Amino acid sequence: MVTMLDAPPRSDNRIISSWRTDITIEVRRGLMELEGYVNDHIEAEFEFVANETAPGHIEVPAKSKWAHWFKRCDKENIFVHAFINGKKWTGRVDRCIKKKKGKVKTVVAELVSDYVWLEAIMAWSAPFAPLSIQYPKKDVQFMATDTSIRTYIFKNLFRLQANLYRFPVGFFNDPLKNGWWNVEKWMQPCVVLPANPLFDTTRWNTLLARMTPLDQLFKDVLKDEHLVLTAQAFVVGRDPQPSPMITLNQNCI
Repeated sequence: MVTMLDAPPRSDNRIISSWRTDITIEVRRGLMELEGYVNDHIEAEFEFVANETAPGHIEVPAKSKWAHWFKRCDKENIFVHAFINGKKWTGRVDRCIKKKKGKVKTVVAELVSDYVWLEAIMAWSAPFAPLSIQYPKKDVQFMATDTSIRTYIFKNLFRLQANLYRFPVGFFNDPLKNGWWNVEKWMQPCVVLPANPLFDTTRWNTLLARMTPLDQLFKDVLKDEHLVLTAQAFVVGRDPQPSPMITLNQNCI
């Protein structure tokens, strides 16, 4: 173990040297089942950015088994969860790059944080109506900012994940268990944590959605109200329950 007595001089006290960094990198596939831990990386960097998609990258030898999995990012989701000095960064491999310097070949996995889900989800004008029948043409909400943001996310996750326009599997056998109202049936891959609107002390604002990506819809109001919206992975058995108002029984974002 390297101690402070062995430490080389640092030019910037804000930067933590790599030899002082405690890092664990998990690779997960499918429904976030653990594939293993990256212990042979040449370089790994993860950025923490508020209210936008944070980048990261991992460089491994070309013969590393992780190079094989990272190259599959175009065919399946390869999730990367990193724990750096007690902070959690979760995301997935966006693209893979092969590098060669002399005789040394490496593979670089370029990562994006889970906030990218908000970029990919559109806030429909009428989330509970088919695309061909979007009425009214604007989804306007005037309420406390925190409640409003959670409501927009909930409505559009419900639209995407609950299969509104077809009967759920097993509906006629057990409607109570297999209906749209059974939240556990569609809490995958994403879920928004609930909050009590009666105790929402954030300022009231008006938001308007018209086929707008969620990250763009919230960008200005988050900045104006000094709020931080996060999107992180939850793994059953590894992470503590994130809210006393709901119990998560499956891996999700």
